[in-house]
Amino acid sequence: MDLLTNGHAADAASGRFDAYLEAALDAVVVADAAGCVVEFNPAAERMFGYRREEVLGRTLAELIVPPSLRERHTRAFARFIETGEARLLGRRIELTGMRADGSEFPVELALSRTEGEPLVICGAIRDLSDAKSAADDLRKLADEQAALRRVATLVAQAPASEELFSAVAHEVATVLNVPGVIVTRYEADGMAVVFGDAFESELSGAEAFFGVGSRAPADPGSLAAQVLETHGTARVDDFSTLVGTVGDLACAAGFRSGCAAPIVVNGELWGKLCVFSGTGTVLPARTEERLYDFIELVATAISNYEARAELAASEARALELANEQAALRRVAELAARESSPVEVLEAVAEEAARVLEVDVIGMLRFEPDGTATLVAQSEAPWDPPPLGTCFTLEGENIVAAVHRTGHAARMDDWESATGSVAAMASVLGVRSAVASPIVVEGQLWGTMVAATNR
Repeated sequence: MDLLTNGHAADAASGRFDAYLEAALDAVVVADAAGCVVEFNPAAERMFGYRREEVLGRTLAELIVPPSLRERHTRAFARFIETGEARLLGRRIELTGMRADGSEFPVELALSRTEGEPLVICGAIRDLSDAKSAADDLRKLADEQAALRRVATLVAQAPASEELFSAVAHEVATVLNVPGVIVTRYEADGMAVVFGDAFESELSGAEAFFGVGSRAPADPGSLAAQVLETHGTARVDDFSTLVGTVGDLACAAGFRSGCAAPIVVNGELWGKLCVFSGTGTVLPARTEERLYDFIELVATAISNYEARAELAASEARALELANEQAALRRVAELAARESSPVEVLEAVAEEAARVLEVDVIGMLRFEPDGTATLVAQSEAPWDPPPLGTCFTLEGENIVAAVHRTGHAARMDDWESATGSVAAMASVLGVRSAVASPIVVEGQLWGTMVAATNR
């Protein structure tokens, strides 16, 4: 009666264990003291890619342990059988497993063992691939967000410059784990000029071809041509297939593949951000889409810089206009006091020199005999000719040109000038000068000359 009862109990326990193996979400692998598989549940079949019938009687080492870890596994398993190592029981251990196709993946293992004989070891195994992937994705996202914060801080503090663009390139290279990144701007002739770069040691020689200041044409099929044509993302998976200068330079630089996304500033295509892989590797799909957050910050930096530059130019022009208006008021007030013509002309010369920021302003009156008389001049850093000095109007010089044409003239190279005006300019060391006509009641009266020796 006891034997019958014990038999039924054993059958019931075996049935419950089989039911557990069938229903278990985790892979369950049971091995004997020799390390041979005695049970392999459906979840284990799905995880490792073997059918139960294939694995029974075979060792764990040859089935699910990567070759590089088999020797260590064999020693550890033997020690576990010999000593019992209770500290390993019930603990979660992270290891590397191997599927039937040879691919390796991270697993979590929890061990238990039976009491009595024969000894069997039960391992519950969980695939950590998704968890590891999710953790990696979170880490990458955190790294990317940290990089974006650093770039945003740079954008807020630094002007759009080589330092800023190269700093952005380094952040992109780090986040995307690529060996090469450049920021380029399109010129009016369609050439792409590098404004910032970051090259790892793998592509250290690339700076000679694609470093800051280098220029490359928008060859057909190149990243520059694709972005210029579509204003969208671009990709080249093998630069060796690209015909033209850019393809040759890219191969010489050690690039295998590259992708780019456009930098648009105030609705206009400004340039592009490009990333490259080295020889033997191709950039992952959708890499170019990961550039947009960085590009938005770069575009913001450029837009802010241009806005600040425009504002500064406007403020400078407003100041210039205010100075001009103040100078005109001072001259008008002098004329209203019925000052002498000489006083008025000298005041005009002084005010003009101050507003134009030149070394000297001189006024010459054209005489009926074909000469020009110096009638007024501002203070000068040299000893100028005295008022009343007459100059002939022959030769090639700006005063003679105004007298001849009635239009303004400029001269930045006085070596080719001739005539008495040119001789005086040479004595005074004048390097650059402009002359404008003075018209009184519709008639050419004389000329105002602005000169500098800088």
